[in-house]
Amino acid sequence: MKEKVKENRLIKSDKYLLEVEVEFYQDEDDPWAPYYTTEVVKRMYNAKKALIQGDLDSARKFGRLYRITPEEAELDLSSV
Repeated sequence: MKEKVKENRLIKSDKYLLEVEVEFYQDEDDPWAPYYTTEVVKRMYNAKKALIQGDLDSARKFGRLYRITPEEAELDLSSV
């Protein structure tokens, strides 16, 4: 039985992460599931393209944008 599902997908670039809400069809009896519509695939492609090109204003139109910052090593304050 096909079921329409909404979930968030993450698209990652060097310094950014974009959370995009997508709809797809899930069918537990079909090993090829899930199925994305052409519109959803184009939307995800355009979102990733904007993110890779650094067009953050366009990327924000597709979902929630996050900046990734590396975790710094713990500071050793004993020598201060």
